[in-house]
Amino acid sequence: MAKFELLKNSKWETYWHLKANNWEKICWSEWYSSKQNALDSINFVKVNAKESPISDNT
Repeated sequence: MAKFELLKNSKWETYWHLKANNWEKICWSEWYSSKQNALDSINFVKVNAKESPISDNT
């Protein structure tokens, strides 16, 4: 499973949530709530596209 750095951005941008090798689009409030709850096993990435990120398995 690829690791993605958490990117700081505004609450209007899109985050993708990686869980069990599946990507789900989430809103900023969901990301922030998870961050506040210290769910560090969940990976997030900000993207500027409608498609989910591609894992390179590195």
